[in-house]
Amino acid sequence: MLQYVKELPESELTELLTSQGLPIKIGPFNFLLSSNHTAIVKPFRVLYGNHKLLSKDDFVDFNIYLKKSTGIRRWFKPQIEFFFDDQCPFKPLSLREAFPLLEWSMNWCIGAHAHQYLIIHSAVLKKNDAIVILPGAPGSGKSTLCAALMAEGYQVLSDELALFDRETGLIDPVCRPISLKNKSIDVITERYPSLSPASNVRTENKGYVAHFPTDVNIGKLCQPRFVVFPKYKSGAPFSQSELSKAECFLKCVEDSFNYNHLGSEGFDAMSAFISNVDGYTIEYDNLDDAIAFINAKVNSD
Repeated sequence: MLQYVKELPESELTELLTSQGLPIKIGPFNFLLSSNHTAIVKPFRVLYGNHKLLSKDDFVDFNIYLKKSTGIRRWFKPQIEFFFDDQCPFKPLSLREAFPLLEWSMNWCIGAHAHQYLIIHSAVLKKNDAIVILPGAPGSGKSTLCAALMAEGYQVLSDELALFDRETGLIDPVCRPISLKNKSIDVITERYPSLSPASNVRTENKGYVAHFPTDVNIGKLCQPRFVVFPKYKSGAPFSQSELSKAECFLKCVEDSFNYNHLGSEGFDAMSAFISNVDGYTIEYDNLDDAIAFINAKVNSD
């Protein structure tokens, strides 16, 4: 029996995706992915090749269908739609945005429904058994720094979502591709020629969006050690400051998808997480400075 996506020939992967659906395990979640748009198969096979296939009897957490426009629209401005359990929560996008839509759809499924976790918009990286959390709003440079750290030997446990067990404050890895946009794509590919995106498309609202493969971590829950809030600013000298527990708590609340939804349980979960980490902010123009700062923290732990 096949165990991993990469073991499926592209033709069989296409057949599965366009017929009964592709059952795949991504982190702690089971997805069933289907589409009538075969162009997503090639990048998907590269970016999710090391993820495990599920059996037809496994429970599915999220059932996703990407539907390519039919009828006369397929000839004039063809579009792609995301369906979740037969509901369409987003407006259609242009057909060339199919793979980014798949990634955004999976983020939405987890962020909107996985309330067994406290969820923070954050990259999660591991080196020398130290777990580093990089929260950040769009434009902060979080994903660019995440990709650079991966090239420098860190293992990426997540690029977008830190999933905290609500009782222990530990992180459940959910390894998926790193998403970079516009200038960040060139910054990383020029600095690290060995890193190459498997998908790079021009979107209508976000410019160019590229996805880079990561290793798949199948380990157990992880204890975070550091929280670093990165802020890229062109021309800025490197600066850093240590956060108090209260400051770190409030900044993580700002980057959480579901803290308010969880109520008092969200407060308890965030408190359990913050009590075991040191928090910092950094501002930088040069990636070398940010990498050196994080390396120093990890190596001193």
